[in-house]
Amino acid sequence: MLPIILIVAILETLFYYFSFGVGNYLTKPLFLILVIQLWISVEDKPENKIVKRLFISGLLFSLVGDMFLLMPGKEEMFWSGLATVLLAHVWYSSGFYYLSRWQKKDILMAMPSIIVFVISITLLTKQAGDFTIPVIVYAFAITFM
Repeated sequence: MLPIILIVAILETLFYYFSFGVGNYLTKPLFLILVIQLWISVEDKPENKIVKRLFISGLLFSLVGDMFLLMPGKEEMFWSGLATVLLAHVWYSSGFYYLSRWQKKDILMAMPSIIVFVISITLLTKQAGDFTIPVIVYAFAITFM
């Protein structure tokens, strides 16, 4: 399964780089479908079932979001895709949170991510215009994850 996922990932990268849109319509969803299948097929300890479900849910939201984002020219599809992928990050964050055992020292380890978030927001919001709030929300979700 992993070699197939790797081949699809390479094709997706090449199709994107060379602006071969038809290829992207096939490889983008196929990649996530294969990753979901891989997650489903992996045997887990019973205590990890919740985490597995959270990550698979996130991948499903990512798949739906990508499908929305692949639909050309429709602003509502863009916003639907953005919202769906944002929800995927909520599921991913929930999975990571479930796995983590936070301690005070972890705040120090998170500092590089927080610094990158602040710098990114500073640079991106200067160009975001009407998209300032969505950019901040999305960047926060990714940083928090």
